[in-house]
Order: sequence, then C-alpha cells, then structure tokens
Amino acid sequence: MLASDLAVAVPSVAPDATLLELSEKLWNIEWGELPVVDPREPSRLMGTVSRRAILGALDRELLQRDLLYTRVVTFEGASEVADYLELPPGYRVEVIAPPASLVGRTIDPCHLRAQSRVNIIGLRRAGAPHGQGSTWSEPDSAVLQATDRLLVLGPADAIEHFRAGTQPHT
Repeated sequence: MLASDLAVAVPSVAPDATLLELSEKLWNIEWGELPVVDPREPSRLMGTVSRRAILGALDRELLQRDLLYTRVVTFEGASEVADYLELPPGYRVEVIAPPASLVGRTIDPCHLRAQSRVNIIGLRRAGAPHGQGSTWSEPDSAVLQATDRLLVLGPADAIEHFRAGTQPHT
C-alpha cells in the first residue's frame, strides 16, 4: 500500500480568508489546522492557521484580554514536539527605549533582571528597519544608544519602573 492510497483531500484557505470561513472549514475537519495557500499558486504553502490561533485572536479582539502565547519547541530525539506557553497574568512583552541611566553603558541582562525583574530579550539598533521583519540581536555587551530599542519581558509594573529608571517595589 502507498501513501497515495491513504491520502485524502485537505481543505485549504487563502491568505485573505475571513474568520467565518476559517471557523467553518476548521469545524468540519478532525485535525486542528488548515494550510494557507496562494490562490494563484495553489501548490505554494504559505503557512498554516490553527484553532489555537483563532481562539487567541478572538480572545484578544473580542474579550480584550492581554494573553500572550509563544510556541515552545522541544526536541525529543529525532522528533519535534510543540506546545504553547501563556505568560502569567500581568506580564507583558514590550519594545521600549532604554532608560536614560543606561544610555552609553554596556548592559548585563542578568544583573538588570535581578535588579528590575525585567528580562531584556533583544536589542534593535538605531537605523534598523521597524515593523515586520525587524532584526533583533542579543543585548549582551552592547553599549546602549538613546535611539536603540529593547525588547523586554516582565510584570507590567516592573517594566514601567524600568522605563522610568526607578526600582520596582518588591
């Protein structure tokens, strides 16, 4: 028996499919995601949309909740296992300007984490493109410039204190 003997047609969606179209197609299938294909080139896979992604979008847009999910991949031998991590309540990911007290200084993300309860995940240099496709680098041993931007993760109040250059209340 060959794979082609067992294959079934898989419904797909166009990049401009509406939420209604997505939910109707996902309702009628057993698995949890649909391929997104270019209608001009149906054999070109652009990505997938999952039930989880739709529920996350509804959660953000309709319920106005600030839940953030990130895909976490674990490699178990030769296989890849994916799960999703939800940030704890009150945590945020933000892009901020460096606090004035850090401009011109080399930063130590571990020391700053211990001091401020904020994790610096990335650094975008002045002049780097903004928006989708921006290039982020590791912040280790970088001398910060006022025009740089930091990608930070932490409790909302700690981020506010970090931005202001003050110590959070513990």
